Amino acid sequence: MGDGDSPVCLSVISLQGMRSWLDKLFLWALIPSITLQNAAVDCRRVEINDLPSPNLNSSLNVVRMGQNVSLSCSTKNTSVDITYSLFLGMKNLESKKRKGGTVDFYLRISNTNETGPYKCKITVSNLSKYSPDFNFTIAELPSPNLNSSLNVVRMGQNVSLSCSTKNTSVDITYSLFLGMKHLESKRRRGGTVDFYLRISNTNETGPYKCKTNISNLSKYSPDFNFTIAEDESCPSCRLSLLLSGVLLGLLVIFLVLAFLIHLKYKKGKTLRESESKDSGDGPRQSELYANICETPTGAEQPQEIQYAIPVFKEAAPMEHEGGVDRKADYTYSELIY
Repeated sequence: MGDGDSPVCLSVISLQGMRSWLDKLFLWALIPSITLQNAAVDCRRVEINDLPSPNLNSSLNVVRMGQNVSLSCSTKNTSVDITYSLFLGMKNLESKKRKGGTVDFYLRISNTNETGPYKCKITVSNLSKYSPDFNFTIAELPSPNLNSSLNVVRMGQNVSLSCSTKNTSVDITYSLFLGMKHLESKRRRGGTVDFYLRISNTNETGPYKCKTNISNLSKYSPDFNFTIAEDESCPSCRLSLLLSGVLLGLLVIFLVLAFLIHLKYKKGKTLRESESKDSGDGPRQSELYANICETPTGAEQPQEIQYAIPVFKEAAPMEHEGGVDRKADYTYSELIY
């Protein structure tokens, strides 16, 4: 029985020995793997503990209102996943996750409150680091220009005033003033804005000013004044001159008529006095008579017309021969050719 069982026992012993040998071999292989993993973890811990602060910068430091800008947050650690966060003051604007390197954030400067301070925060595991502050500088806001296509205007004329600025990338509030009085406001994205008004009196000729407002920044234009045309600068004066001219014209006409009437009267009076001297003091009456003389028959000469003005005058009665106590009651006449 012992001889028959010896091969089986030998086989069992061999399997046990091989199994023990394999277990030892597996343990020998597992120990280096664990050691390597621990070393990698230790290295990563060292990298995290040595995480440098990020840098935050921009290609533009001086910007205009309404300008689009970018901020770049960078770190020297490029071997681990990092969460980048951008802050404006205490406000978290945006977050991005990348494997180290540089991350760009894009924004728009719409008012002075958006110039900064900005910060970039990087987070790896439970460790965070912040960048130094970054601020933008606003370029000086240019003064607007106020002008019109018409400088010399008439009373009651409709005119336009154009307010313009070089900044065309941001929303601007344009306001028109007459002296200290606010007339109208319009909001546009830069460029030029037109205001329409009517010049009704001399007080509305100016001075006008245009004001541009961006956020809490304001600038005024130089003064602008209209000039009233000379012939319409004083409507009341013009009316007075017109009335004076009319009255003067009427006076001249009246004087001319009076002079002509006086001249005619004087001429008639002189003529009557002259005729009175020539023919005495008695009253006279005269009429125009025509005497037509016919030429002989067959003659080619035209008829001759002779005109005479008889002047009749009452004469004193005269005594004639052949009559006794008789007074002639005759009237004599005098012909004037």
